[in-house]
Amino acid sequence: MVKKVYLYGFPTVESPEAVTKFLEEYTGEGTVLSVNVLRPKDGASRSSATVQFTTAECAEILLPLAEKKGLWYGESYLKAREWKRDMAPRSEVLEELVTLHFGCKISGEKFSVLWTKSDVSVTFGMERKNVHLSFCYDCVKYKLELPSDTICRIELHCPRDQFTKFLLIQLRGAPRIYKKDVTLASDNHWVREVDFTPSCCIEQSSSLCLELPLRCALPDLGKSFIHYIENEGQFVLKRGNTFSGNSALVPTLAPPLGIDLPYKILFKINSLVQHGCIPGQALDVDFYNLVDPKRIRIEYIECALDKLFNSRECCYEPVRWLLKQYIMYKACKRIPHSPAISLDEDLGKMNSVDSKFFFFPMETTSSTSSSTTSAQTLNLNSDHSLNASQSSNAGNDFSSSSVSHFLSIRLDRTNYPLWLAQMSQILKGRKLMGIVDGTNPCPPCFLADSEGKLSDTVIPNYENWIAQEQTVLSWINETLTPSVLATVARSTSAFSTWRSLARRYASQSENQVLQLRSDLLRTFRGNLSISDYLYKINSIADNLALAGHPMTDEDLVSIIMNNVGPLYETTVSFAQARDTPITYDFLEALLLSTERRMADQHQGALDLSSQLTALHVSNSGSGRGRGRGRHQTWQPNNISVSV
Repeated sequence: MVKKVYLYGFPTVESPEAVTKFLEEYTGEGTVLSVNVLRPKDGASRSSATVQFTTAECAEILLPLAEKKGLWYGESYLKAREWKRDMAPRSEVLEELVTLHFGCKISGEKFSVLWTKSDVSVTFGMERKNVHLSFCYDCVKYKLELPSDTICRIELHCPRDQFTKFLLIQLRGAPRIYKKDVTLASDNHWVREVDFTPSCCIEQSSSLCLELPLRCALPDLGKSFIHYIENEGQFVLKRGNTFSGNSALVPTLAPPLGIDLPYKILFKINSLVQHGCIPGQALDVDFYNLVDPKRIRIEYIECALDKLFNSRECCYEPVRWLLKQYIMYKACKRIPHSPAISLDEDLGKMNSVDSKFFFFPMETTSSTSSSTTSAQTLNLNSDHSLNASQSSNAGNDFSSSSVSHFLSIRLDRTNYPLWLAQMSQILKGRKLMGIVDGTNPCPPCFLADSEGKLSDTVIPNYENWIAQEQTVLSWINETLTPSVLATVARSTSAFSTWRSLARRYASQSENQVLQLRSDLLRTFRGNLSISDYLYKINSIADNLALAGHPMTDEDLVSIIMNNVGPLYETTVSFAQARDTPITYDFLEALLLSTERRMADQHQGALDLSSQLTALHVSNSGSGRGRGRGRHQTWQPNNISVSV
């Protein structure tokens, strides 16, 4: 069975990532093992690529499709045939399962752990430049993919006095998260997923740490990664705490109460933390005081933060480092120039990777080029949630740049409610929702004279409306997968495209809502802890809210009390006997308190059992020397023990 396919007909030289993304729209997420893009030869205008799939079934999907001229890449159809030559080296899988830690480095020899998962399978693919992590959590199979462009540094720590070693992977982007699709019969179909860990620990981690047995053999990573180092010094894992001020929408850092930082300063701080330049746990009150323009000159602050970002090294003591920089700036007796481009003129951008948003300064252009930037700025409101707003000289102007930076998903046949919720927020935030729902129809094209006859003069509002409408249409098409885009290719307006998508996928979303409600009613605690059980309940409730059918707190309280189990029957009876209905927050606190109390009682019983066992052994040994009978009863503190 063929697993390798040769594709010809790409209009330009595409990146391996783009080809992988295109093919997996037909074969499923995670089915492409390697891609080798070939440039045109002998003056040909078309490029080609050789692709290796994980299974032969994936290749068999593409070959007949290309034979019928049904495999279209943009406006060009691709030819496909079996590829019999050897391709890129096969993936290397570690022989042993390892332990995966999410978090960040807080010193040269310490790693702060936010979340841990054991029994993780590690695969190095694509010439050992990509890393794949597979594991099972809460009876669901997940796969994390770390493309080479998201890995900025790898460190191998082999402490001399330990029987384990640690492979530290520093990231500049969030890993791609996939979940096994159990609704399909295929064993190789994976779907994209958001952060599923408690408190969104993946989104708050700038590094991953693989804890490996000392005997575990690793591939030669030094040949694949330039920034690869090995260290035999001490290395310690330390339990850490999450530091994000808001994980409901976008995990962002929030200054302490009483400190109000400008957006551009907070933007730089988030960028430093997410790129691993500063540990999030090191940002205390003293740090925020040193970046407060009310206390320190803002020129000093911006220059120091930009210098720290460009150094690409982690600063474990940012307070001491900032003080040293400020003293140096003051001694120079002149305002320092920032080593990076300023964010004053709306040059900030935010990239979205899965559910995680990353803050980047825009790349600088040549000094000889004169270009104007109509980028989008991000404003941080009082709740620390991020809203996108237009930055232009005129209030009614809008940016025509890509919307993919702000939309974390693309519409496929299964995620219409999630796509609709995010796309609606973007359009409403720019006052463009009326274009797609019909409340802002197209104005007349020509002006009418005094007699009511149309003239040759075009109404300016008409041209502006057409520009806005076509931009909205391009935004919608940009966020569609190729298979969905093919269903609306004939629609030439944003209104018709929007209505066609709703007509095609809204009924499917209703079925999904019914399934989610059924899952919520049938979610029992079982052997889960209270925290994990409530997290599972809230995950389903969040998906319902995104689908436009939010659950009330009263409904969630009722479901939890019915399904939490007989172990908490007394707690539930107490909650039901209250004069006033119990709130969700109070019920959560009550259940957690009961769980801790039962754990303490269980531990106390274990300690008492250990003490009695020790007394039994001591009594048996002393009885033989003192003439005490074998069946004599000894009573310490009114506790009778027959020995």
